[in-house]
Amino acid sequence: MSLAIPYILDAAAEASPDAVVQVLRHHLTVTELNRRSIVRAERYLHEGYRPGDRILLPPMITVSQVIDVLAATRIGLVLSGDPAPEPSRPDSPGPDREVAESHIWSEVPVAVIGSRTLTHGEVVEAADRADTQELEALHPLLAVLRAIGEAAIGEGAIGV
Repeated sequence: MSLAIPYILDAAAEASPDAVVQVLRHHLTVTELNRRSIVRAERYLHEGYRPGDRILLPPMITVSQVIDVLAATRIGLVLSGDPAPEPSRPDSPGPDREVAESHIWSEVPVAVIGSRTLTHGEVVEAADRADTQELEALHPLLAVLRAIGEAAIGEGAIGV
């Protein structure tokens, strides 16, 4: 399995579908979190976003914003701390979600924070570390990834 966010979400939902994670003081099953991120990812693609497009990193102060971030990472959108230009909107929807996800692996960029480009692998690995001060903008995402990983191996409901 690749150290990429969509595979971690899918694996956790398959391994522990009823495990509960806390996302900003709300409790969701891993299956519900996964399902909601898939629905939002498909909406991004329908709106014309393409893998590699940059989107503005939301502050992740609501569950919807955390799910938006998970959805964006599922299909290869790049989260940016700086406002990004609107992606060109072709006349047709983006690629099928499964096709977009099939190109995501540990070395695919997931975020640009300041002058640093972070890959899926770096973000997943950072979720297990305590020294992530330089990734403050991603702390809610890191906490959710950590909670998903721990829920999938049966350590209970934890999170942000």
